[in-house]
Amino acid sequence: MVIEDLVREITSVWQTDEPRHHKPTPVDEARAGLNIVEQSLWKAVPHYLHCVSNALKKVSHWETGKSLRLKCTPIRFGSWMRGDQDGNLNVTANVTKDVSLLSRWMTIDLYIREVDSLKFELSMNWCSDSLSKLAQEILEHGMTYCSYFQWSLILAAWYHVETTKA
Repeated sequence: MVIEDLVREITSVWQTDEPRHHKPTPVDEARAGLNIVEQSLWKAVPHYLHCVSNALKKVSHWETGKSLRLKCTPIRFGSWMRGDQDGNLNVTANVTKDVSLLSRWMTIDLYIREVDSLKFELSMNWCSDSLSKLAQEILEHGMTYCSYFQWSLILAAWYHVETTKA
């Protein structure tokens, strides 16, 4: 499996032209950036943070005995995606809107795939009263009630419950 994946990747790179025949659009660049997030960072960053967390518990001279807090963010990413309007004339309001929608769609898609993979580990067919109440409050007050990240998680959880109903 690993060898086949390597052969496929090497063949893909080998058969790809090095020079571009046209300049990438801002949306093309955003897609490439989002692809890096999906293909590399989505699994690698949590894995790395898990390793750091375990190491912190074990390192004797720090003697913390504690893992990283759940909301700890030692790694932050920045990108022009959705906001490079200060110098690139090709980044119009419509391009910003398209990239923003693409980013949102990809975020929700990644969360939905994660929830789908959890179906095999969990047998959730109902939601807790607190999740149900929070979802109802969000529906009543709009998305500004909670962060985009929280909204994505709630949407993914709702999707899981709805798609696993008998």
